[in-house]
This record gives sequence, C-alpha cells and structure tokens, in this order.
Amino acid sequence: MLFVVGLLAILAFAHAHLDGPLESYTQEQLISEIQSLRHQSQKSFNPFVTSNSAACCPAGKIAVCKGCELTTCGPNADCFVANEQITCFCRQGYVGDPKKGCKKSSNSGGNGDPHYHTLDGTYYDYHGTCPYFFSKPCKPSSSSSYYVVKAKNKLYNPRSSVAYVDQVQVEMHGQVIHLDANLNLNVNGLNTFYPFYFPSKTGAKVSVVLRGNRVHVKNSDGVQLVFGKEYISLDVPQVNEFLGKDGLCGFSGNLNNDCTDDLIGADGVGLIQKNCVYPADRNTLTKIAKVLDTWRTNDFYGWNPAGTGCELGEVVAPKLPDCDTTQSARDCLPIQQASNGQGPFAACKILGTDRIQKLYESCTFDGCYIPGSKCLSFTNFIAECQAAVGNLNLPNWRTVTGCPMNCAQITPFSVYDACISGCQPTCNNPVVTQECNTGCHEGCKCGDGYILDESANPPKCVKTNECPCIDKYGQSHPQGNSWLSNQCTELSVCLSGQIYERGYQCPNHSTCGTEDGYMACVCNAGYKWNSSKTDCIAA
Repeated sequence: MLFVVGLLAILAFAHAHLDGPLESYTQEQLISEIQSLRHQSQKSFNPFVTSNSAACCPAGKIAVCKGCELTTCGPNADCFVANEQITCFCRQGYVGDPKKGCKKSSNSGGNGDPHYHTLDGTYYDYHGTCPYFFSKPCKPSSSSSYYVVKAKNKLYNPRSSVAYVDQVQVEMHGQVIHLDANLNLNVNGLNTFYPFYFPSKTGAKVSVVLRGNRVHVKNSDGVQLVFGKEYISLDVPQVNEFLGKDGLCGFSGNLNNDCTDDLIGADGVGLIQKNCVYPADRNTLTKIAKVLDTWRTNDFYGWNPAGTGCELGEVVAPKLPDCDTTQSARDCLPIQQASNGQGPFAACKILGTDRIQKLYESCTFDGCYIPGSKCLSFTNFIAECQAAVGNLNLPNWRTVTGCPMNCAQITPFSVYDACISGCQPTCNNPVVTQECNTGCHEGCKCGDGYILDESANPPKCVKTNECPCIDKYGQSHPQGNSWLSNQCTELSVCLSGQIYERGYQCPNHSTCGTEDGYMACVCNAGYKWNSSKTDCIAA
C-alpha cells in the first residue's frame, strides 16, 4: 500500500512539473526527468526547520518553522526560506505567479552605453537619441496581454558619441506609464506616487512597484519590464500570439527561436547575422542604425520633436572614436571570473558563460568610454544575477571591488543589506506575511522602528505615523498632500493618516485638465486666474 501511495505521489509531482503530458515520455525519459526534478527539488526545497535557524527564526527565539515542501510552489518555481518567509520564485526563463505556476518566457534588454540583446539572443549596440519602439506586438490586438514598450536614449554629454537608456514608456490595459531617468512616475499624464495599481491593488491588472533602485512594471499576463539607471529588461511569456517572425516587433526583435533575423525595420527590411553578435565598430553601428531608426516614434510623453530635437543612430554612429580598453578590461575582470565560479560574483555562474562574457565586454566598453562606470556595471550585473536566483546573497562584493553603498547618506535610518526581502514591510504593506512571491534585492534596509515609504522617490525610512495615506484603490498619498480626482469633481487631502474628501466644482470659465503633471482646473482660452486663484477672469 505504501508503495502505491508513493508511486502516485511521484506521478502527481511529475505531472505538475513536467512540460508535457506523461504519455509523451518513454519509460527511460520519464525516469530520467523524475530523477532530474527530484535533484532540483532537493536543491530548491528546504526541510522542516526545528531549531533556531537564522533563516527562519530571529536570534533568541525558539520556534518550529514550516519550511519548503514539494507542493509549496507551482510548476517551474523554486522555494527558499529567508527573512522568516517562505518564498516562491519563478526559475530563470519563466514568468508568472510562482504559487500557481510559471510559464516559459524570453528576455530582452539593454544596459550601459547601451548594449542590447533581443528575445532570441542577438547582441548589438545603438546610440540614437530619438524615442523608439523597444518591443510591441506587430499587429494591434484587444488581447489582455497586449503591451507596448517605448524608450529613449540620451548622450552622456553633448560631445559624447555613446548614449544610455534615459526614459521608458509602457502601455498596458489602456494605461500609459512613463518613467524618467530619476524614476519619476507618470501615469496617463499625471504624476503618480509609488506603488501604482490598475484598476486597484486587489486584482490588479497592472502594477508599478519601486523595489530598491529599480522599477518593476508588469501586467497580470506575465509581461514585465524592469527599469533602472542605464538598465532596461523585458520578460515576455512565450504565448502563441507573440511567437513567430511576425509576432513581436521593435528593438527587441521577434520571437521565432532564430537569433539570426532579429534586426528588422518597421519597413520590413532587415539584417542577417549568422553568429547573432554584431561588432561595435563604426561601419556596423551605422548599418544597424539604418534599420532601427525606422522604429522612431514621436508619440512619447513629454517629447516635443520641434523642441530640443534628437539625433538618429545613423548620425551618431560614425562619430564613435577609438578607445583603448586595456585598463577597463582589468577593472571588469570580476564579472568574467564568474564564468568559472570564482571571484566576488562566483554565484552568478548560473547566468552561463555566453551571457557573462557579453556583460564583461559591455563593462569593458563602458569603462573605456565613460570613466568611473565600473561600479554601475557591477550593480547591474548583480541585479541580473538576483533576477535569476531569488535568494542570491553576496554581502562582500562592494567591499572587495571598491564600490561602497553609503546607506546612511542615501536613505537615513537604514543599513546596507545584500539580500533584502522582496516582501519587506512597507507603508503600503505594513504586515509581514509568512509567504512571499518575490526574490530579494540588494539595497538599503530600514532599521528597527522604521518602515519603508515607497511613495517617496527615492524611498525613505519613516516612523509608522509618518506613512502616507492609502486610498481605496491601494494608491499612496503623502501626508499633507491634496489632490483632485474623478474629473475634478472630488477634492481629497491626507491628514494624520486619514483621507478627507468632499465634492468640488471647477469655477466658471474653466475646465478639468492637467497642470504641472497634476489634475487641475484650467482656465479656458481668453481667461486667466485672478490674484487669489479662485476664479477665471477675462485675460
């Protein structure tokens, strides 16, 4: 009887975690896959902890803590215990709800000056400064998973010939989300405090969360964009509507499992690169730019093409000077050492030799053209490692590489932590739960007696009574802040943690609009505000 029960348990586990139905596997394949899954689970799942484990119970406390079991997380998700929380985390190459199960995905992105990689794995550089389509379905759709990601680059200085990703714009479920270089958030033309949820925190179809020094924008279908300083990363689920040569378009390429044909212009003209790696010489950069410049767009928040203007990549590319990378190659060696599981980033070996080598080359290039960029390259490298391994903790890398993070200066009342829980207590979520569905990140962790206020940018550590108000949609509003909503028919104010509301009506000769990024009554043409700004009078 025990044998039958055990066999049923094994088959149930295999059915939940294998990519295909059991019937599609031969007996030998099934045994091999189950052994592999068992090996992964032994590495990923912790046994019950019955002692004062630092990962489970704080020092000085005695408790029996529940650990990870085979059924704690869904398929293609790993489990670990940290910060007194059981955390489920989608494995590298998967997205979704790790409690229910993660689906296979592909990643594209850009880092540094900027060095891009496509969804299928092509590597190239581009330095144009006009807004462009980073990724979008080639055909408009009413599907809930439909998205558009646009971006804009900026030259490091007026005389520079290398750029970085300076702004991004994400469109999901009718929401237009814009982030600038300082991570200021604007939604549908209105300045907005973190975190943002649509339509509300409960059952959110879109969420925008500031975590550490990066913003995570995702929809309920698994499309997720991460944006930070000189860093952009996009995960896209491998669903049928996105697959094929004509499924997705833009700088991130298509999703047809062929990296040779990823650079295709809006006019259908493309390039073929057999080894999927484009060199960063002037001629190649110009050739790439001629194709990608066709993805230019003027539909970008705050962009006025008749104003400051921009330079196409084809104009910038020929200006790239030669640069001796001898010193920067030495400076960036800690990244390369990770390929062999050595150095301060040894645990990042999981990224794979090819990806690590490309990130090393990016660091070398950036260090040559932008002196002093080494630490930022390392920071972005760690971010990619932690995106792949949810509990990656490298506490000494900043000391070893000479890249300190002064949390006392950056975020008063905080201390540096190389692996902060993705579900740490915040003003918006003050209660620490026993379960978490987000991996850790490095940054500044609030000290005892303080809680993280995410509505501030950058976030700050505050006393609980200093936290912002949270409205019925889960949106934050700082203390003392007043705002109009519902087409200027409602006036609200946050005082001492409470929101007070009353009806409101714009004065005569004015209409509801926006002013300096906030909803406001705006005087009609031919009128202006009186001296006390209570009424619109003839101009």
